[in-house]
Amino acid sequence: MSDRIIVTGAAGHLGQRIVHHLLETYGVAPARIAAASRSPEKLAALAAKGVETRKADFDDPGTLKGAFAGGGRILVISTDLAQHRAAIAAAAAAGASQILYTSMPEPGPGSPILFAPDHLGSEEAVKATGVPYVIFRNAWYFENLLPSLPQVVASGQWFTSAGDGRTAYVARDDIARAIAAVLAAPVAGSATYTLTGDEALTTDEIAALVSAIAGKEIAVIQVSDA
Repeated sequence: MSDRIIVTGAAGHLGQRIVHHLLETYGVAPARIAAASRSPEKLAALAAKGVETRKADFDDPGTLKGAFAGGGRILVISTDLAQHRAAIAAAAAAGASQILYTSMPEPGPGSPILFAPDHLGSEEAVKATGVPYVIFRNAWYFENLLPSLPQVVASGQWFTSAGDGRTAYVARDDIARAIAAVLAAPVAGSATYTLTGDEALTTDEIAALVSAIAGKEIAVIQVSDA
């Protein structure tokens, strides 16, 4: 059975860090890794390290057969449901020994998150293949705060409808390290892991931290969802 690890989305923020940790943190031999992307020309730095690079475009299923050939453990980094289904089916058809997928916490039908159904459907598609799987339910990256925080600090106001809701933000790199750990030391059978930060914070608590760092008071203004 092949011990080749295939990482899709390897040119993206998460995929890059996963391959980095496979190589640098866990010492996986470059020859065991295939980095796949719709834009393989962006993977030149990995190729220079001895990692095989492949073209994998989820919108072009014809590229997936070659991308997944010889793969043992295939990581499908999420995009949208139709693309996931194509990649999952191709991974199973390629004879993967395990399919790994990046999902979100609690993607059940009661989730208020608009893209939760995509993840739930993709998890179900993975399980339906009958191939052993690992599902990573990734919490919200704290980097997602960065586009809005400069305006928040500049204005001194943070508008939110989160109320007392809490989010366990986590660094993307921490998620990548955890996923790479599982890829480097395979788990037997199937498993689902929820990957989050170690503390869930309200918007008010995050604003207090930002205020202390920025040296400027930030007022949290609660509004309705509407």
